[in-house]
Amino acid sequence: MSFNVRRCDECDVVFSTNSADKMCYRCKCEEEEARELWGITDDM
Repeated sequence: MSFNVRRCDECDVVFSTNSADKMCYRCKCEEEEARELWGITDDM
């Protein structure tokens, strides 16, 4: 299995991933929590 190294679009930290993620795990979690808090859904 191989991983790609990318720079997070949000916080600029370098992280490894095996997907097309553009944000690190921490920023992704924070964004999901903020969407939940504000009631933002993708189907709007």
